[in-house]
Amino acid sequence: MTEVEWNEMSNQQRYEYVSAGEIKVEQYLGFRGDSKVNDDSAKAYLCFIAYSNGVQLSNNCDTKEEALQEAADNMKALAT
Repeated sequence: MTEVEWNEMSNQQRYEYVSAGEIKVEQYLGFRGDSKVNDDSAKAYLCFIAYSNGVQLSNNCDTKEEALQEAADNMKALAT
């Protein structure tokens, strides 16, 4: 699905598209963009993001549960 196709869909069509897939939560580990190379004080961060059918349903979240809840809330918003 392209961005253009997504933008042309109604919220009901979007809901049907994302609900047809399985919600998966992906874990990302990284460093902040402003971290310096070889900086021992730079802290890694861990975040979780929920997806369904390749569509991101949550923002960066601190826990898997938070990502799933945000995804559920966003899907409810599409259904109404």
